[in-house]
Order: sequence, then C-alpha cells, then structure tokens
Amino acid sequence: MQRGQVIWGWVTSMTGAVIVLLMAWQVLVEGMWLGRQVDVAGSYSYGPMYMAAALGLVLVIGGVATAISARRHGH
Repeated sequence: MQRGQVIWGWVTSMTGAVIVLLMAWQVLVEGMWLGRQVDVAGSYSYGPMYMAAALGLVLVIGGVATAISARRHGH
C-alpha cells in the first residue's frame, strides 16, 4: 500500500511537470510567433495556459508531498 502511494505521488508529480513544461513552451512559441500580430489581432489571452500551468504546479507539489509522506510512514 505504501509503495503504491509513493509510485502514485511520483507519477502525479511527473504529469504535473510535463503540463508545466508544455504550457511554458506554448507561451514561449506563441509569444514569439504572435509578437508582431498581437497589435493587429487584438489582445491574446494566455489565461487558459496559465491556469493549466498552475494546475500542473499543484500536481507537482501534491505528488511530491504524497510520495514523501508515504515514504516516511513506510519506515
């Protein structure tokens, strides 16, 4: 049971890290690509990407905390 929680915690944190990296990459690429077009097309909303990145951070923190607490209880 403890080992399953540790594995689940690390999988959750890795998933969150992947989400954060994808969102950062998306913001970087679209920021570069849309650099000159923002004035023409109007304001571009990064809100959904920031929300997804925040969710990813929550997954990372929660996953690491779960893995560490499960490992401590296992000893």
